[in-house]
Amino acid sequence: MSERPGTIGAFSTRVMVALVIVGIFSFSAFITLSTFAPELRRGDNGQAHALSRSAAGFAGAIELMRALGDEVEISRKPPKSPWLNFVILTPTSKVTREELGRLRGYATLIILPKWVTAPTQDHPGWVQRIAPLPESAAIEPLTELAPHAKLVRQKAKQRITIDVNAVPHTSGQIDQLQSLTGGELRPMVQTTTGEIILAQVGSEKDLFILSDPDFLNTQGVADINTAAAGLAIVDSIHTDSPIVFDVTLNGLETARNLLRVMLTPPLVGATLALFAAAALLAWRVVMQSGPRVRAGRAIALGKKALAENSAALIRLAGREHTMGWRYAVLNATTAAEQIGAPRTEASETFAMLDRVGATQGLPQSYSALATEAVNARTPAEVTAAARELYAWTEEMLRAAR
Repeated sequence: MSERPGTIGAFSTRVMVALVIVGIFSFSAFITLSTFAPELRRGDNGQAHALSRSAAGFAGAIELMRALGDEVEISRKPPKSPWLNFVILTPTSKVTREELGRLRGYATLIILPKWVTAPTQDHPGWVQRIAPLPESAAIEPLTELAPHAKLVRQKAKQRITIDVNAVPHTSGQIDQLQSLTGGELRPMVQTTTGEIILAQVGSEKDLFILSDPDFLNTQGVADINTAAAGLAIVDSIHTDSPIVFDVTLNGLETARNLLRVMLTPPLVGATLALFAAAALLAWRVVMQSGPRVRAGRAIALGKKALAENSAALIRLAGREHTMGWRYAVLNATTAAEQIGAPRTEASETFAMLDRVGATQGLPQSYSALATEAVNARTPAEVTAAARELYAWTEEMLRAAR
């Protein structure tokens, strides 16, 4: 059923173009946001790492260090120049030497875990402390790096006095202090009663272990005395280099993939160029009017095309006048085959056709027509001679049937 003149379709051209643009923009935004989703997540999940603002996290210590003038950054991937950075790791499971070699800086501090926490319902990112980790779980990050190290935990809550570079620092109340022991650990910072708080791994001159995270986590630095003690511990092994809190061991590493490579310099320019080319091609398809004309082949197929191409080459070479004799021979051979004559030399075939033509009463001999073809010098003369040869042959074949 045809539409009446003047009727309007369900969607106008503007609406369709707008829908296409909105669809392309939405799809592009979805791909981009999916690609950079790990970096867009705050990572404030309440766990014990640098992105967490909970009591067990270290976001408070980072803000304090920055306020005091230190250059601090949070890394979701291995550092580009590890020898220029002081790296702090906050693992919750075993650290292998391969992982340490990939992440460590010129000096590396590993902060051991301590607390079992659970998220609160009312405040996202907040946690409630349930109990201390079992000592075997708290020392697990060192099982490969320092297999003989052990963890000692006190039962009481008390203020701790530590000696950092011969300067005493008294912290606030620390609940169930964790300390280290083991023959492969060299004490760097101890309490006045001899508990090891900061130790250097004997076989690793630039690897240090902080036994208790309460000196640097948010609940610890909330007390000015604990914050001063924790920063003094860090300063004892840190100079003026940038401080990098690495969170890759906490499951927050930024993975490298093809889409990320395409959407970041230097390849983002090529991606935009391809997108622009696709947009122009789509616009060309939408805006063209009328049906498209199918393009023919540049070189046609078949016997006719082969003959035409061969003729074009002969014409280009200027050798048309030499084709008279060749055509006469070819035409004579074909005619002889059709009447059952044996294949012989050209002169004998011409003579045989002359005799057949004479018996059929043809006015001219084939040899005479062949001589005219040989003597032709222009394309018109060659064509005329070829037509006469063809006509003579056809008349002879009809008479011979």
